[in-house]
Amino acid sequence: MVYLILMKNKFLVVVNGSSCSGKSSLCRVIDKANDRIVRISYDQVKRWISNYSPERDFIDVYRILTAMSEEIFSMGMNAYFDGAIYKKEREVIIVSAKEYGYKIVELNIDIDYSVARERFQERIDIKKSNPNALISNVSPEKHRRIYDLYNNEKNLKAISLDSLKFSPDELYEQVRSNF
Repeated sequence: MVYLILMKNKFLVVVNGSSCSGKSSLCRVIDKANDRIVRISYDQVKRWISNYSPERDFIDVYRILTAMSEEIFSMGMNAYFDGAIYKKEREVIIVSAKEYGYKIVELNIDIDYSVARERFQERIDIKKSNPNALISNVSPEKHRRIYDLYNNEKNLKAISLDSLKFSPDELYEQVRSNF
């Protein structure tokens, strides 16, 4: 396992990927490998809102993320953004980080849909056996829409890596090598 601090200067890692692509596995490695790094996460913030509805609460979650990010950047803390599917919202966070002099590395975690679908089915099975599991989407149709949305919205200039070809530690090493 790679346990190296990315750098002493301020940085933001933007982790893009569809549902079940391996983003969370990479994020766990980033957490372990870095001291005092802040995870900016749509999924974490949406859980703060009781009776969360993506249709109703999407804008509010991103407003909270934007405000949090601004404060994190003003403090000079290193961060990574997990759940950056939408280009417009992702760019707001990136522009803010750049205004504070942050180095940005943007990473697309790609995966074949058939594998993502298998992983999604495993999550559904977990949710069936444990109704309290923090799995918000159990709709195969919504899962496919998210996969397609990611592929339409991802930054084609970002580093793109296939999560089937790299372990989470190797993905992290790719991120680290770009600083």
